[in-house]
Amino acid sequence: MKQPIAFSLFFCLLLSACGDSSNSSSNSGSEMGKSMANSMVDSSAYDESFTQMSDSDHPIASPEEVAALYDMLQSGANISLKNKIYYLDRPLLIEDKKDISLNGNGSQFIMRKGDEDVVLITSGNNIRLKGFTATHLEADGPLGCTGNVIHLENSNDILIERCQLNGSGIIGVVAYNCKNLRIAANYIHNNSRYGILFDKDCSLQVMNNQFENNGPSGDNHVAKTLDILLNEIEDITSEQKYPNLTMVSNIFKKSNKPKDAESIQQQDASPEQVLDLYAKLGSDGDVKLDNLIYHLSRPIIISGKENFTLDGNGSTFIMKNKSEDVIIVENSTKVNLRNFVATHIEPDGPLGCTGSVISVNSSVDVTIEKCGLNGSGIIGVVSYGNKNLRITDNYIYNNSRYGVLFDKDSELTIINNTFEDNGPDGNDHIAKALNASLSEVEKIEAETSNDVVNVSSNSYQ
Repeated sequence: MKQPIAFSLFFCLLLSACGDSSNSSSNSGSEMGKSMANSMVDSSAYDESFTQMSDSDHPIASPEEVAALYDMLQSGANISLKNKIYYLDRPLLIEDKKDISLNGNGSQFIMRKGDEDVVLITSGNNIRLKGFTATHLEADGPLGCTGNVIHLENSNDILIERCQLNGSGIIGVVAYNCKNLRIAANYIHNNSRYGILFDKDCSLQVMNNQFENNGPSGDNHVAKTLDILLNEIEDITSEQKYPNLTMVSNIFKKSNKPKDAESIQQQDASPEQVLDLYAKLGSDGDVKLDNLIYHLSRPIIISGKENFTLDGNGSTFIMKNKSEDVIIVENSTKVNLRNFVATHIEPDGPLGCTGSVISVNSSVDVTIEKCGLNGSGIIGVVSYGNKNLRITDNYIYNNSRYGVLFDKDSELTIINNTFEDNGPDGNDHIAKALNASLSEVEKIEAETSNDVVNVSSNSYQ
């Protein structure tokens, strides 16, 4: 199975819990044999009142009801749920099934695990999904969700209508090799990468949906991937009709910027918890932190590590010493830094901060993703002598010299980030140092791709 964007959908309920047994029984007769994806679409625009209800309107499904939800997803099933909240520990999977109609009737599907898809359909045929909200546990919480909302592969005649796909994941709907996919009258919002992403082997119709605040720029609503590795992405920015793609009568909105440290309500880590953070960096194994504010008196140093992940889980790192970097990675291989905000104690205060946010030196295969690098220093990310440094899906802003600076010995990819107000003129987002003293610097002012640097799909504000 392909893995979408380094990150990797579905459901139902007990006969007794669904009321009238006719609503949740399985039919395999001639009526179910008709293509629901073609004949039953409600083409009216999305109505927010259909799925936006208070928590009191949604009783929580019991563990038995959740277990039954998985079991009901069989070929020929015609399922109509009562309006409940289903907490999920694994994706709602429809695999090698056909002729399924699922009506959530306003239900909510909430995935507890941030790295799992909510709904996964593989090798499905004639599937109709209608009338539910799908999200992850902390859709509006700390950054870090790497699962998609709905993930489709090698399937035909799929209809998704009148649903709310809350930006709980990388992508609202991701589709690979799907024919006659219809996405109609949904609210698709706040996804960190794209609202909809499909590959060149798909044919689809996207109509009467409302898109809002998808991707780093807030405007990455619909996109087509041109290669299996997702290195080439074509943003679809307007309504259009082609043989394999029809987009009509959609509404596109842009709202909030990525969150910074001030917008996340967190508690301070205790001195003991800060010391424990430093201690974990010296031991074997990955580090995943509690979502806290860590006040640092010295840098977080990752030195000589291999196959190591530091997952901030939404944490904020605040360096007290403005002459120090917040994080240093050196002489390391295959290191992943993700899901945190990093800053100095007075990023918007008096001048004098001379430390960078993240410094990476003489390392190979380092990834920095889903971080907020607040202009607490000279440079958001500085790179010296690194190979295959990836800077992706970050918010890099308010740095006094540059957002990203790299030397002539670095090889790096800078993709899908949001840059804002970096450098003296506010537009010094990416630059290459031509000598060690930084007296000669070449600004990278446009998307570019060569043997040294790939800069693509970023937003500049």
